[in-house]
Amino acid sequence: MDVVESWEKIEHWIARNAPAERLANGAPSEELEELEKSLWVRIPEDLRCSLQLHNGSADAEIIPPAFSLWGTSRIISEYATEHFQRERVYVPVGSMGPTRLVIDSRSNRLAQYDPHYGFFSRDEKVFSSSFGEILSAVAQAISSSPAMLRVSPDEVWRARTSEGPSEGYLVWEDE
Repeated sequence: MDVVESWEKIEHWIARNAPAERLANGAPSEELEELEKSLWVRIPEDLRCSLQLHNGSADAEIIPPAFSLWGTSRIISEYATEHFQRERVYVPVGSMGPTRLVIDSRSNRLAQYDPHYGFFSRDEKVFSSSFGEILSAVAQAISSSPAMLRVSPDEVWRARTSEGPSEGYLVWEDE
């Protein structure tokens, strides 16, 4: 499944199940050009395509357990920070608290950055795939019934709608 189809499925699920979520509009070509000029590496095509459709996910936590995706401005500002300047091969694309979701530009694979542990990769296929592949996995998961993403035999995430005072948002729940 390509990035466009993945976002269509994600958008459809959000419209039906998480109406409070508001995804960002696509980045204009000028912003994408500025992003590429600001980085020391070439951005992967699947990230570029995603940013053209949605310049980040606003506050929507698209990637389980709770990663939101950033737009071009946030990517540029994070890339300029000290830890990314030391390791220029990593492109930051989202966060979950202090943990950053990054793309290793050498392999086009996902990795993470934690302020205490530094850069690291996970062994599970979903989290060691490309950006486009993880979007596809999320899209397939939320398009199925039940809406679950199996990361490993011991790690399964179920997409659901938040309830209570913050009703109507996408939430990934550990099964």
